Amino acid sequence: MFTSEYEHTIDSKSRMFIPAKYREIVGTSVYLCKSLTDKCLYFMTAKDWEEYKDAALERLTATKDRRALRLLFSSVTEVPLDSQGRILIPQNYLDYAGLTDKATIVGSGKRAEIWEPAAWNAYLDSCDLSEIEDVLSDKGL
Repeated sequence: MFTSEYEHTIDSKSRMFIPAKYREIVGTSVYLCKSLTDKCLYFMTAKDWEEYKDAALERLTATKDRRALRLLFSSVTEVPLDSQGRILIPQNYLDYAGLTDKATIVGSGKRAEIWEPAAWNAYLDSCDLSEIEDVLSDKGL
């Protein structure tokens, strides 16, 4: 499970360290995805990607679902970790999320999100904590 928040740099070769705690979870590669709901990236383990992919293929079967399938599958790439625990983030992924030299990595359960730091802070500022409290309370949490 991905938890916590980390600040990391992105070097001039577009490489970013995966937090050490996460490297224990992901193994030798991650599935890097463009978020379809926020201007960020996220990554997940191969096992979680397989489960997600299978669920998407099973549930998105109607003609109207083709757009979602195209966007979903075209936004995912497998990225190996190098010997130092870094991933190489493709340029189009960096551009999509507005990432340059710094990233905020946020644990989000079965995935970890990669945000441009100012965008993450703006997102946090936009959150209504009483609304989140109501959602959690409604779900018995």
